[in-house]
Amino acid sequence: MSTQPSSPTFDAQAIVQRQMEAYNRRDVDAFCSYMAPDIVTRLYETGEILSSGIEQTYELYRKRFAENPNLHMTVQARMVNDTVVVDREMISGFDGGVTIEAIVIHELRYDGLIWRSSFIRRQVGS
Repeated sequence: MSTQPSSPTFDAQAIVQRQMEAYNRRDVDAFCSYMAPDIVTRLYETGEILSSGIEQTYELYRKRFAENPNLHMTVQARMVNDTVVVDREMISGFDGGVTIEAIVIHELRYDGLIWRSSFIRRQVGS
């Protein structure tokens, strides 16, 4: 018998939206507050782990926000299915000032925290 509810008791889209607003403010504390302690971020196509655990993830984004003062993300499209949120994003001011397009798959646990984010990224401009 499953102990998880048949559907989440939270709004996954709203959680991811608040996290993205914190990203655009470059507020690493608020950004990471939506993540589970065992968060994993990875590149979807290769499986390369970008960060594992909240400490590594915090440091990754602290550094990214500090080194990229013009970093800004815009959601172009969003799909939600239960505890999975898929965004198509345009991110300007990314590492070295480039613009990238990304597909991001956020997976949330039943407590409303993001436990895995997977990225497909392509540079589209400089």
